[in-house]
Amino acid sequence: MSKIKKGILIGIGLAAVAKEQTKKILKELEKKGIVNKPKAQRMAKDLFRKAQAKERKIENMLKKELTRDLNLLKKRVKKVI
Repeated sequence: MSKIKKGILIGIGLAAVAKEQTKKILKELEKKGIVNKPKAQRMAKDLFRKAQAKERKIENMLKKELTRDLNLLKKRVKKVI
């Protein structure tokens, strides 16, 4: 498995863990009466929306870098051939 693929899978795993931890923390805050259920749900949605935006930004950055690297590799291969 390539390092890039491993990195992406690790990122997906971390995102899943973070989502579960966020749910757990918000549920605990709700139990303690610090936030009510509707507010906890809004907070969770807001956090997940922000996380998705960051994920898209990182994904786009990776795509640009990979495209650049592949183009450089193609140029080098052409020189060798």
